[in-house]
Amino acid sequence: MMQQTVEVKEVEVLIRGIWTKKKFTDIQKGQTFKIEENGRAKKYIARTDPYWDEMYETYIIDLLDKNKISIG
Repeated sequence: MMQQTVEVKEVEVLIRGIWTKKKFTDIQKGQTFKIEENGRAKKYIARTDPYWDEMYETYIIDLLDKNKISIG
């Protein structure tokens, strides 16, 4: 499993077809959200709710990269 670290405080979450700014900790399991990295927006799907990790002392979320999902 690949692990990537990105420091974010706010993300845009897709709610009923509208992109809405929310805090990272407000993301819910199953929601689509996007993060801007290096000037490009990437879309992800949350596999879990954000949870506190004692070892890293930060909130972590498991996700699927929506850009790499193919149907068929």
